[in-house]
Amino acid sequence: FGGFVKAAGAFSRKYIRCGIRYTLPLESYDAAMQMSSNQLKDFNNIIRLEWTSQELVKIATKRYTAYLKENEPEYFDQVISLLDTNNKKSSFSFWNQLFPTNNNSSVSLGEEPMSYIIRHTQLTPRHLLLYLNEIVSQGIKSGGIRYGFSAFQIIDGINNISPIIAGEIYSSYLTIYPDLRAICERIIPHMNILFSYNELHEIYKVNRVKTYEIYGLHELIRMLTHSGVIGVVVNESQKYINAKFEYTISSKIVISNSDQLCLHPIFANAYRVVTHKTKPIY
Repeated sequence: FGGFVKAAGAFSRKYIRCGIRYTLPLESYDAAMQMSSNQLKDFNNIIRLEWTSQELVKIATKRYTAYLKENEPEYFDQVISLLDTNNKKSSFSFWNQLFPTNNNSSVSLGEEPMSYIIRHTQLTPRHLLLYLNEIVSQGIKSGGIRYGFSAFQIIDGINNISPIIAGEIYSSYLTIYPDLRAICERIIPHMNILFSYNELHEIYKVNRVKTYEIYGLHELIRMLTHSGVIGVVVNESQKYINAKFEYTISSKIVISNSDQLCLHPIFANAYRVVTHKTKPIY
């Protein structure tokens, strides 16, 4: 792969009218950089493709608007057709029409249902659409409901799908971190949603087995931050604990022993880690 990267860069520099463009999944980016013999030349025109929460909601709005137009024409004509769903703000308004306005306390601190769903993703379209498909499926199964979903259906949708998404994340990092799933299954059930550097070290020492002794604390933290399992707390607002996860930035997260760390909501939910004692992680 290192030879390919070098050849692609040399070709693009030599031929002005023609260049080679290739894509790398986020989980492979670090490995690709390490294979390069000259990162400045080989990756000088790199473009990072990433989604914002507003863009994800807009995608979901477009899809579900078309679905309602086909399957609920009367509701679409009376309600949905009156909304301007072409901008980001209106996309959230669209989902406010479909979700409950008064959230059940289990949804956490009165946050908007779409915000609750978004923070259980790693900001990819697939994660959001998996959750929404499950919520809609539950509504249809419980009485043919395609709008006006209950808070319990939203919670159940997250509970049902988050373990699947966690499994997909493990699979995407399998070639880089083949033991990621096994290590997470051993340590996450013993973790809190918020924890310190030293607390993570202690949990890992107590719960690891000899098979994973090749991973020191530094290697463990790199594995968990790179895959988005854990992040670093940045600040706290009135509603949320705001955290930084590596998939939202263009560089590695550097963690010191004074940082407060947190578990991503996907994995907290997948392993039933108690979250109601703290504000939600966003």
